[in-house]
Order: sequence, then C-alpha cells, then structure tokens
Amino acid sequence: MKPVFFIGELISFTFINIYYRMKVLFLLCCLLATNFCQAQKVKKAPPDYAQIKNTINAFYKWYNTNWKKTNSFKIYKSKQGTEGPPYVIDWKEAERYFNHLRKNVSYLSEAFIQNEKQGFKNSEEDFKKYPEDELPSGFDYDHFTNTQEEPAYFLQELMKKDNQWKFNAGTAGTIIVTIISNDGAVFFCGQMKKEKGVWKIADTQCDKDDNVISNQ
Repeated sequence: MKPVFFIGELISFTFINIYYRMKVLFLLCCLLATNFCQAQKVKKAPPDYAQIKNTINAFYKWYNTNWKKTNSFKIYKSKQGTEGPPYVIDWKEAERYFNHLRKNVSYLSEAFIQNEKQGFKNSEEDFKKYPEDELPSGFDYDHFTNTQEEPAYFLQELMKKDNQWKFNAGTAGTIIVTIISNDGAVFFCGQMKKEKGVWKIADTQCDKDDNVISNQ
C-alpha cells in the first residue's frame, strides 16, 4: 500500500505544481497584455526627431548671424508718408522679404512663409481698426524668437544641454516642439512640417498641446 500511496501523493503534488505554474503564467500574460495596451496608447516619437532638433538649432545659429539683414525689410509704412500712423503693409517689400527667406534659409518651409503672410494680413486689419495706434500691431517683437531680445540671448538659452524638448502631435501633419528650460519656463514653442521629406520650421509660434509623444 505504501507504493500506491506514494504514487498518489506524487501525482497530486505534480498536479498542484502544474496548477500553480499555470496560474503564474496566466498572471504574467495578463501583466504583459496590460503593458502592451498602455504602450499602444502612447504615441511613438518620430524616428527623425534628431533631425528636427538639428534643424531648429541650425536655424537659430544662422539667424544669430543674419538677423539684422533679415529684419532690414520695411514691411509696414506710414500711409501718409510720415513716420507715424496710420500704417499699411508694403506688399512689394513683403515679397522681397519672402524671397530673401526662400533663397537664404533652407530651414524654413513654405508653410512658414504663408503663416508670415497671414500675420501681415492680420496686422493690416488692425491698422484699419486702430488707425491712430503709434505702435504697429504685430511688429513690436521678433517674429523668430518671439521676444524683444537680440537673438544671441535666445541662442544661448537654446543650446543649453539641460533643456527638455517635447514633441507633440499637431494638425495637418505637423509636429509641435516645445523647449523647456531647467527652471520650468517655456521659451520656445514652434511647429515643424515635412517638406519634400525633410522636417522644416512651419511656425515659431504655437498653441500648447497636452498630446505629448516624446520627451527628450
């Protein structure tokens, strides 16, 4: 009887062992499935985010050297031929400015130029609404740095290694890039768009978006 008892006990032990192993395996599968589902909810960063960063850095290095020429175009002028209001947009000068960007700046997309043009149209509407305003609407700050500082300061902040870069999904195939300094301040928020397979700057302004797909 002892051998039979021993065999029965062994079989019982074996089944219990298999049961617990299957239970552990089931729990592991559930855990892996949960992690997989959560991972699917997080959008992947664009594989060429490095190119996006390089494009932004390269542009502002270029701008730091060429900002005086780029800002030498007199986009608005006095309607009465004086230095004061009311103002109008000089569209011929604006076209010369756009051609300057197209010819000399490979980091800016055509979408950027169209956004600049729309900004000038908005300024012209403000000139009509508020003809007595001394300060021309839309021209009281640098359109590339969105500050009143010279670009050397912006470039210095941009190149800091402890900056946090955030890549967000924008509309119409754009990527929104937000750069945050180590004190938590956002000092750049712009939009990137692919043009002929290359990421270029589409706008140096953007709305903040919570749909983060990558932090760097």
